[in-house]
Amino acid sequence: MASVIIFETDTDTGCGVMYPAPESSLSIEDTARKDVPCGNRYIIVDEQELPERKYMSAVQVEFSEEDSRGYGPEVWANMQEAFRMGLTHSFEFGDETDVPIPPAVQAIIDAEGGDNE
Repeated sequence: MASVIIFETDTDTGCGVMYPAPESSLSIEDTARKDVPCGNRYIIVDEQELPERKYMSAVQVEFSEEDSRGYGPEVWANMQEAFRMGLTHSFEFGDETDVPIPPAVQAIIDAEGGDNE
């Protein structure tokens, strides 16, 4: 059975439904992390739990603090590049507690003249 991603949106409907490509090499969790807009919460459900498409506009979801959050394509790509470089990389959302930047990552930021904010 196929799974789908239901995610928060900034529209009046409040949620969107994403149908991952069956031929994708990414897991559904990685697809959600990559494609759900940065900071938006999402859940993964079995497609059979959804109503018929003509009733999709009636779908309402109460997202909770425990639900996962998307990174969006740009942050996802940066995290994958850090992983390929052998660096530990994480991303925090604005409502989470501060975590210090690892020295190896800070050295790269400083060398490239970047800003760590």
